[in-house]
Amino acid sequence: MTKQEHELMMTLFGVQFHYLLAMAEALQSADLMLPDDVGAFLELAKTHKPAEVFVKTYHELASQFGVEIPA
Repeated sequence: MTKQEHELMMTLFGVQFHYLLAMAEALQSADLMLPDDVGAFLELAKTHKPAEVFVKTYHELASQFGVEIPA
């Protein structure tokens, strides 16, 4: 995979993360989900920059599977 393809994947992961966060917040505001149901998820989203979380996870998983990411 090229560096550009990796960047595209990371961008898509970030977009997906934002949609999930918006959905969780909408469910909470409609009282369909209690704060305890998504507390850990929301805390993660509020304390970390989404791109940093996904880049770290992606790099860790890639390393575990022996995938080299272009610099």
